[in-house]
Amino acid sequence: MKLPIDVQAIIDNDNLLYIRGKLGIKKALVTGVKIHNGEILVNDQTTKRVIKKMIQGVTVGFKEKLKIIGVGYKAQLNKDKNQLELMLGFKDPIILPIEDGIEIQIKTNGTVIEAKSTSQEKLSQFLSKIVLKRSAIKDVYKGKGVMWV
Repeated sequence: MKLPIDVQAIIDNDNLLYIRGKLGIKKALVTGVKIHNGEILVNDQTTKRVIKKMIQGVTVGFKEKLKIIGVGYKAQLNKDKNQLELMLGFKDPIILPIEDGIEIQIKTNGTVIEAKSTSQEKLSQFLSKIVLKRSAIKDVYKGKGVMWV
């Protein structure tokens, strides 16, 4: 697998692979991987897929969207406390702390949540917490809740 021009890769003695790009550094424990002349040589497909996701994370990152549907349902960003407040039809708002490495933007009057991160795993886990609070799929007849876009 050929490395992009703006990406550097290093393997240390403990089989830790470090990949550096314009958005940061990622590391993973790998076996059977060698770097030769700007190319990463990989034995198995699972490791190859992990390395591709690491490269994508440090070059362009990952972006996901959630849509909030329902009267009075919305999201607000509290930047001072680094929290996301969700009004999803419960008595009190749901307050979620935003994890490190995740950027959140609220659009269209609080009904669209855009999230960016260099880690797809961390981003998906955080957004899944939001969807599980009030999923639009569970409420099929009313169609209210949070859904992936």
